[in-house]
Amino acid sequence: MISDLPEFIDFSAKRALSDTITPYVLGITISYNKDLMVFRVYFEPEATDEDKELLDDAMGEMAADLWQEIAFFEYQPIVIESGEKMEPLMEWLYVRDKT
Repeated sequence: MISDLPEFIDFSAKRALSDTITPYVLGITISYNKDLMVFRVYFEPEATDEDKELLDDAMGEMAADLWQEIAFFEYQPIVIESGEKMEPLMEWLYVRDKT
């Protein structure tokens, strides 16, 4: 997790993402303001619908935590091929270690 996030978002992300990051998740990045949080997850091509649903559920948990702070939430599951770059939004919540 990235520690530069406001405490309320950091706490919610840690709770929501525990046990939801499968081996096919490459990165999770967010942008947010009081009107909208965009929750973008990059997946390997082998990711299943279940992998994607786990992260959709995690965003739903964050929305439940943050609804008084942020009006709307958008989930963007993106499948990328080997060699494609992940585009960060405002902050990274997770980036898979390449080692």
